Amino acid sequence: MSAHPLADELGRALSRERLATLPSGSELEPLLAARLTEARAALPDVHVPDVSFLRVVAEHLPTECVLESLERLCAPDLLVAIGCLSGDRAALAVFDTAYVVPVASQVARSHRHSDSSELGQLVRQRVLVSPDGQPPKLAQYTGRAPLTAWLRMVATRIAITMERRAKPLGTERSIESDDAIADMISNDVELAHIRSEYGAAFKTAFHEALGSLEAQDRTVLRMSVLDGLSIDEIASLYQVHRATAARWLVAIREQLFKGTRQRLADRLQLANADFESLVGVLMSRLDVSLQRVLDELGPDRTK
Repeated sequence: MSAHPLADELGRALSRERLATLPSGSELEPLLAARLTEARAALPDVHVPDVSFLRVVAEHLPTECVLESLERLCAPDLLVAIGCLSGDRAALAVFDTAYVVPVASQVARSHRHSDSSELGQLVRQRVLVSPDGQPPKLAQYTGRAPLTAWLRMVATRIAITMERRAKPLGTERSIESDDAIADMISNDVELAHIRSEYGAAFKTAFHEALGSLEAQDRTVLRMSVLDGLSIDEIASLYQVHRATAARWLVAIREQLFKGTRQRLADRLQLANADFESLVGVLMSRLDVSLQRVLDELGPDRTK
């Protein structure tokens, strides 16, 4: 029998190339055993085979900082999610009473058009039902953050949709796709200042800069600009101080500016003086456009 059975099982779920980047079995084994023990102790009635747990861990394993990621893994939450996806009754019961109900209650208190029981039912449908044969949304949960925080994001988006539907026709902002923020802001810049040959270049540069952001940064930006969440609401979702959430948004904006500027420079190949003159107008307008979008969502959204 192998001295590192859990690490070996984890390795079997990975490609040969990915396996070559893993720490040694002697480093992985105690961490994997600790996470499994933690999950089993917290949820003794949930029946999920070790191999199923390890395969999901392997599926979402980061390419860097593997040991640190395993140390921080929310193992009981991941076990609940895996159990729900496999139809384990105990997991589904825990998921409902310990996760969905309190999250729906908390989010409903912050959104006046949301009923707690209705919101909870919509959350269950959103994360547990397979849409058009695709895996349920809960399969996207990685265990890197608490399951309650992950569900709060789902519940908040549903609550925002419920609020929009409750508004008079024509007052809601109907934006669904991830590209909506780029279209909204870059189109505003284009229409205001660069209707000529620079319009397409700016829009492409901005789209690419947005796409280069980390997934969490894009999510935070969408929540702020598209969903209209305040800094306090974003901080609550990620369970961080509001000052941290505010710093995130400032850093995201800076990265967008720098990324757009660099991509414009690469594309336009203008003389330095001409480029500086053009980019000064574009960047100042981009800042105004971001601020305008935030302001349209309501007072104090950027404070």
